[in-house]
Amino acid sequence: MAAIWIPNWIVAGIPVVEVTKVKEQSYSETVKATGEIRPIHQKDYILDYPVVPSQVNVSVGDWVEVGQVLALVDTEQTVSAMASIQKNIGNTDFSALLAGSSFDEKISDFPEQIIANATGTITSLSLQEGMLSSMGNAVVTIADSSQLQVKAFVNEDDVSQVQIGQ
Repeated sequence: MAAIWIPNWIVAGIPVVEVTKVKEQSYSETVKATGEIRPIHQKDYILDYPVVPSQVNVSVGDWVEVGQVLALVDTEQTVSAMASIQKNIGNTDFSALLAGSSFDEKISDFPEQIIANATGTITSLSLQEGMLSSMGNAVVTIADSSQLQVKAFVNEDDVSQVQIGQ
């Protein structure tokens, strides 16, 4: 009987080997972050006086050059709107705009055109034809999209994987 178990015992003692094929696969580490991409250089066009554009020649996303006419100002509508403002709010609130001058003297200071003060892409535009613009706020923002910066918020666990220049 022992002869019957000896071959099984020998076979059970032989190591079993499995062959696995290695398949090449690419690997890359990623870092998840949130944030925004902003231009390094941008210029705001801020009007000294509110104006009523008769024609707006650009829109957000347009490329403009320094000196390009962005909008034409309707002087008559601007004067009418400004006179209405002066009548409605009174001279006390309007005196900052007039800066010691009379309303009639300031009419000559109203621009006839709004001209680009920088070269780049228009990223914001609040001018609308026939509507009185704001004063003291940017009516046009022009950004240089050739130089951008990233403001990113990276998880603390991933910070060690971020390198300067990435």
